[in-house]
Amino acid sequence: MNFRKTLLGLIGSLAVSSQLIAGSFEEGYQLMRQSMPESDRNAAVEQFFVPVTKRVDDRGNELFSYEKQIGGVRVFGEKKLIVFPKEESEFSHLQSLRTMTAEDIEFVKAHKGLRPEPVLTQDQATNAAIRDLRQKQAYISTPLPEHLKRPTELVMYKNANKEYRLVYHMVLPGQIMMQPSAFDYFVDAETGAIVDKAGQLYDIKGQGIDLTEGKTHNFPVEEDKAGFRMEDKARNLHVYNGSAGKFSTDDDNMWDRTGTLRKENQRAEVELYVNMARTVDYFKDRHNFVWKEGKAPVKATAHVRDNFNNAYYSSWEGGFFFGDGSGDENGFDYLTKGLDVAAHEFTHGVIDLWCPLTYNGESGALNEHIADFFGAMVDSDDWHMGDNITIGDNPSLRNMQDPTRGMGDLIPEGMKYADWAQLGKKHGFKGRIYPDRVSKKIICNGWGEDNGGVHINSSIFNKFAYMATTGNEVASEGLGHDLMADIYMRVLKNRMLSSRASFTEFKERFMAAADLHLQGHAKRDVYLATINQAFKKIDL
Repeated sequence: MNFRKTLLGLIGSLAVSSQLIAGSFEEGYQLMRQSMPESDRNAAVEQFFVPVTKRVDDRGNELFSYEKQIGGVRVFGEKKLIVFPKEESEFSHLQSLRTMTAEDIEFVKAHKGLRPEPVLTQDQATNAAIRDLRQKQAYISTPLPEHLKRPTELVMYKNANKEYRLVYHMVLPGQIMMQPSAFDYFVDAETGAIVDKAGQLYDIKGQGIDLTEGKTHNFPVEEDKAGFRMEDKARNLHVYNGSAGKFSTDDDNMWDRTGTLRKENQRAEVELYVNMARTVDYFKDRHNFVWKEGKAPVKATAHVRDNFNNAYYSSWEGGFFFGDGSGDENGFDYLTKGLDVAAHEFTHGVIDLWCPLTYNGESGALNEHIADFFGAMVDSDDWHMGDNITIGDNPSLRNMQDPTRGMGDLIPEGMKYADWAQLGKKHGFKGRIYPDRVSKKIICNGWGEDNGGVHINSSIFNKFAYMATTGNEVASEGLGHDLMADIYMRVLKNRMLSSRASFTEFKERFMAAADLHLQGHAKRDVYLATINQAFKKIDL
């Protein structure tokens, strides 16, 4: 029996936009209703899940996304995904993407008949957010650039207690590390309380990154009247010096000057060029991914700010920025030295293009984890992140194989950020230790505490990826680097995650992607068991 043809005969007419594939979205509604308790099947699920997009992946599987809403107000960063596999075979991990989950049913029942209305005006909410920024001495009056401005919007937002609140979402100008930044604020439309906030740098003025390997590399350049510049037209890769748009140049086509200041060291620019080229090649050769489909260059900037101990991706400027590090044990060496660092930042760009994950809380931790994962795929010699940018006997930034560094007993369940931050001082650690399971997630609040723990709690899923890839600690056969990376890319490419994806949602969608990807694979059942066991090891 053809399930879809039979189901189509049962479906009545529903009001769906004529621009969408109405029958297929209606099939999704029918699946939702059929999976609900009989007493709740009269609920108008189309009032809570609004059709948004249809995607067909490379295997012919159809993915239909519905935006959540309550009383006509959209829910920020959450969507319902319904999958129709091309092959009518058993997909054990697709059930949650072909039904209403218990959470979905509770969502509908809890908000039936609700018509949210604000108590505060938009101006009052904006003033509350500005007061909060001023208290943190982070507010600046300089307007945001035009491309960053967003209209203030009323949305439903799930708070830390998993309660949906009507909030004003706005973007305000501020500063992080004395650099101009954009802050997303979510202000309760009834009380004026700050429900959530997240800040990101958008300015690129400042430091840079230097790397010295002592090895001569050959790489493409372009020549003009001013000399030679680091531009690889085949890869559409630009390497800039100090600020976006200012090419790294040399008059004799030999980048070897070290200078007297860190930001004058040309060898850092060479290292960035080589590492970004290797990263671009990996994503193209393995995943057929070309940055912005070749319509814009990959822009990598060295020497950002002075002695800057960081690297970052800017979605607004569309580029990747690397500091020089302070050069001492209190900071890092040139961040351009890290192939895994280059791949990590590039992956943030891939996430932003394909499957944007809000940069705070659990979704932000998943964002950082996926970037770490692909950092380890490109720089596949070990499971350490940033181990070649640290100085002296400092460890790597993050150990994906053992986030706790064998000291997991020092992280009790429910530990808060302030207590976690004292661990290094109390025990004399050269670097941090991180949680390796959901039950030991560090409780963080706001941008001042790592944007809600985005780097800290990413380690939980780093541990999962290590176990599933290698098979170590799960008594099962590992999938290997390439197959695991393919599944991660399937999740991203098919936009399977909500922008505010929770840890639980990631497991659900990842298992579904694996189920789809392994269809017909001789070791499908073994590999699905490996992935499932790795999730269990991190308490999911």
